[in-house]
Amino acid sequence: MAVAPAYTSKTCSQCGCIFETLTLAQRWVECSCGLSMDRDENAARNVLRSGRDLWGVTWPVAACVPQEAAGL
Repeated sequence: MAVAPAYTSKTCSQCGCIFETLTLAQRWVECSCGLSMDRDENAARNVLRSGRDLWGVTWPVAACVPQEAAGL
């Protein structure tokens, strides 16, 4: 599957907001919705969402695991 790379790193993978002023030198994205992550991970999430949308795949929301259970 091919996904157009345009705006994959400039679109918030959580709320869809576009980071108009994001430059290539900025490696971290922070959005008013609370998202804060590396721009490449953000882009990867947008590419994944595009694929899921194209194929009509839905994923269940994962339950949170308490830190004690995760050994943290």
